[in-house]
Amino acid sequence: MVNYHLKELERAGLVREVEARRAGNFIETLYEAVASTFLVSTEAAWSDPRRLDTLRHQHALERLVEVGDRLQRDAITLLDRAAFDGDEIASACVEADVHFADEADRAGFIDEYFTLLRELCDKYGARKGLPYRVVVAAHPVTESPPKEKKKP
Repeated sequence: MVNYHLKELERAGLVREVEARRAGNFIETLYEAVASTFLVSTEAAWSDPRRLDTLRHQHALERLVEVGDRLQRDAITLLDRAAFDGDEIASACVEADVHFADEADRAGFIDEYFTLLRELCDKYGARKGLPYRVVVAAHPVTESPPKEKKKP
């Protein structure tokens, strides 16, 4: 069973054979990974086709998932550069939870936010120089908010 999976990994280019040696009546084959890091897409773990069907119909949600995957890949690549190459990684992360009174407030906030972001990108962005990726996402909070403590 393991042999089948190793052959599939080799066929996919994820591992390569580095040595084959006889051990009694068996041939022992040693493999090594072709990369120092592997990141499995979240999509690979989705066995329920309803998720993929939903993404095809909710384009903003589909983009959120794609950006999340890309952000995770980028972060791991940068982590490896820092950990193994000694690079100092200039990065920033800002996260904020905002409460909106209604859908109109949420839509207004998003419009104004993107207008301000566009102005900042126009002001500081340059055609030449070090390329940076700016990710902006807005989505409902998925975890339950903490319960407020009652005042005595």
